[in-house]
Amino acid sequence: MNRALSPIGDPQKVEVKNPSGKLWPTNLQFIASTQPLRYGPAIHVNQVGYVASFPKQAMIGYYHGRLGEMNVPLQLGFALVDAATGAEVYRGSLTPRADVGYDYDPVPYQNVLQADFSDFATPGKITNRRKATCLILASCPPARPRPRW
Repeated sequence: MNRALSPIGDPQKVEVKNPSGKLWPTNLQFIASTQPLRYGPAIHVNQVGYVASFPKQAMIGYYHGRLGEMNVPLQLGFALVDAATGAEVYRGSLTPRADVGYDYDPVPYQNVLQADFSDFATPGKITNRRKATCLILASCPPARPRPRW
């Protein structure tokens, strides 16, 4: 397995190549363009929304199989961004929150981080603009169904 040698910035084209044709047909292409507000599976949120006066948390983590867990620098924190204007409306800290309940080794989701924005009570659509991950934090675009394998 190969990893990117450095972080991928925005906007940038990313292409996964298969020059030998052993993994998939050579005419099949896997190309994506990075976007700051793109959908991403590493941030887990309530896709229906949050009640302003209730606790609000998002979990950040992703298990890459043989590559292990995604590392997100804790010290970067997170920011909530107004989906309509792009203006930052809230900034908070990330805290470690390892997942529990797995009975096999290696235990996944031990590098999970929690973003708590319970004291943010302004109604509206918000997203997360993290330079480390650049993923959607609240369900601003239509929610996509998760694939069932």
